[in-house]
Amino acid sequence: MKRVLLMCAVLLCVVGLGVGPGLAGSPIVVKVGHVNPPGDPSYDAWEVFKKLLEEKSGGKFKVDLYPSGQLGEERELIEQVKMGSVDLVTVNSAPLSLHFPKFDLFVLPYLLRDEPHLQRFADGPVGQKLAEDFEKAAGINLLAYWANGVRHTFLPKKAITGPDDFKGVKVRVMNNEVYIGLFNALGAMPTPMAYGEVYTALATGVVDAAENDTAGYLAMKFYEPAKYFSLTTHVVALKIALANPAFLKKIPADLRPVFNQVTLETRDWQRKRYAEKQAKDIEWMKANKVNVNEIKDLAAFQAKVKPLWAKYAPKIGQDLIDQALATK
Repeated sequence: MKRVLLMCAVLLCVVGLGVGPGLAGSPIVVKVGHVNPPGDPSYDAWEVFKKLLEEKSGGKFKVDLYPSGQLGEERELIEQVKMGSVDLVTVNSAPLSLHFPKFDLFVLPYLLRDEPHLQRFADGPVGQKLAEDFEKAAGINLLAYWANGVRHTFLPKKAITGPDDFKGVKVRVMNNEVYIGLFNALGAMPTPMAYGEVYTALATGVVDAAENDTAGYLAMKFYEPAKYFSLTTHVVALKIALANPAFLKKIPADLRPVFNQVTLETRDWQRKRYAEKQAKDIEWMKANKVNVNEIKDLAAFQAKVKPLWAKYAPKIGQDLIDQALATK
């Protein structure tokens, strides 16, 4: 009897080992979190990432996606990827400045001319050095710089034609010191608020305005409570893909080139999709009774907010600001 029990115990151990995690035949599960809803280029990019990584690895990776803020807002995602409860995330650069103040460079208003200018700077030696410094400071790996559109302002009741139109306007902003300073400089009343609360806040009059890129405006259906979309072009925004360091270390050496290749392909796909989508978004808005106000002369806006460059130079580094401006 004892012998039979012993044989059963051995058999159970063998079966258990055969289905245990991390053994040959078990895919590496990649848990991905982000706040973007369907229709946003970043949502679509993670779908592309999943498809490419699973196919090119022959099923050795399995990607589980948690979009639309299912795992929390961006600040929460940053903490989660640092702790390892999620493997990969994408977040706006603004909340990352709490972990690495130099990233406030990417939200200085009117510093970066357009997305190609931003991407040349980020992909160049200065941007790569920034990534290395961030990793040391924050304890999180920076996978790639993604596009995040050009940010504009939208309101329920009026268009913005000049800086004076911002006086007394309560504008929802991300909880970032530079964004708050930007709208203070324009005479507005910046109001930090979680992204998921913005639609209701606009619809109920808790805020008078908000700001985002065209993709976010359409994906979140902000055109329903706020049909006045003014092209203030105040920030060329950046989204950053982050990875938990322990997750990256557990990827086997033979699979790391596949992972790296898919990461770059996804970044390039996402940037291209953003560039194409913004022009189409404006066309859609005009065809669907959104009042699109194209501001031809931004000089008055730039003059109001440019003092922020000098104010934050000690925090960011004047050399970084100069290098960004000097990037061709």
